[in-house]
Parts: sequence; structure tokens; C-alpha cells
Amino acid sequence: SSSSFYAPTPEAKTIAEFFAAKLKNSTGFNFAIADAEKDGGISLLIDPAMEINEEGYRLDVTPQGVKIQAKTPQGVFYGIAKFFAIAACRSGESFKWSKTSNGVHLA
Repeated sequence: SSSSFYAPTPEAKTIAEFFAAKLKNSTGFNFAIADAEKDGGISLLIDPAMEINEEGYRLDVTPQGVKIQAKTPQGVFYGIAKFFAIAACRSGESFKWSKTSNGVHLA
């Protein structure tokens, strides 16, 4: 089973592929690039009309998944980097990936 990145633009797909490779190397888990948003997945969305600075982003984490929205690819990159930094440093503890029937769970 694998979790996925939803990256509907070429720029978002490049970012998703970069982080998928990093995660594969550091955790051993596969993160596919999906054609649609999926429960438990990570969505990387670029919206040039978004009213935010060029490198800003909106990060939403819910039980259904993670959504990062930004005006530019740089914002998406910073958003996903921040998500993984927060996850890795949560309360000074390390985090663990585990396989579930829906993909991968971060605990």
C-alpha cells in the first residue's frame, strides 16, 4: 500500500516527486503521484489568484489528509517542507510511519 501526493500542475508534480524521493530514502515508504485527491493523501495546489505573498502557503491537516495551497510553486515547497519539519519535531519527539489499509500513517 502507498500514500500519495496529488499534484495537478507540472510545478506541483516536480515538488511532489522531489519529496516522494526524499521520503522513500528516509522512511522506505512509497508515495505515489495520484491523478486525484485521495483520503489520507497530500494535496499540493497552486492557485495564482490566492491572496497571499509569493512564498506564503496555507497548510490544512485533517483526518482526511493534508492540503497545501499556495500562490506559487515556492509557497508549495515551503508548505510541504514545514509540514514534514513539524511532523519530525513534534514535541521534540521523533515520528514513525506505519502502513495502514489507507496508505501510510504518521504517528
